[in-house]
Amino acid sequence: HGASSVGAVSAFLLSRTSAALLGRTLPHTRVVTIVDQLENWPTIVAVYDVKTEVIGTDTVRFKAEVQFNPRVITLGTLGRLASEPKGHRAAVRDRLQEQFKATLPKLLDGFVDDAIAVQWLCANNAIFYEALAWELKNVERVIAGELEDFRNVHIDLEPW
Repeated sequence: HGASSVGAVSAFLLSRTSAALLGRTLPHTRVVTIVDQLENWPTIVAVYDVKTEVIGTDTVRFKAEVQFNPRVITLGTLGRLASEPKGHRAAVRDRLQEQFKATLPKLLDGFVDDAIAVQWLCANNAIFYEALAWELKNVERVIAGELEDFRNVHIDLEPW
């Protein structure tokens, strides 16, 4: 009788450990909360193809495709939105803002030839790309904050 109790307990612990190691998803209500928060973020239009995985008791993965609003990102970089970043993010925003503003006179003056137009476009796109990358990092911080009860948080966001 004692051996069967030990066997039953062993089987229970093994199945519980296996489930924890193999992973499971975050509870649906928690995923919905995170997605709702992201979709209320001013620079995000929508969030697609969300996948989550909880591994063990201290690790979570959150993967999603995020559709950003380029107009809002541009206006934010130009300092034309109400929200103001703090600290290092403010310094980055200020630097990008100055770079964007430096490109505007050339746009208003027009371009003498295609080579100058391409040069302007490349410079402008480089500024926007960096602004998008910083926005992606800001969104990752929001998600990490929502998952702070996990010691290891892996976030994979792909611009859509």
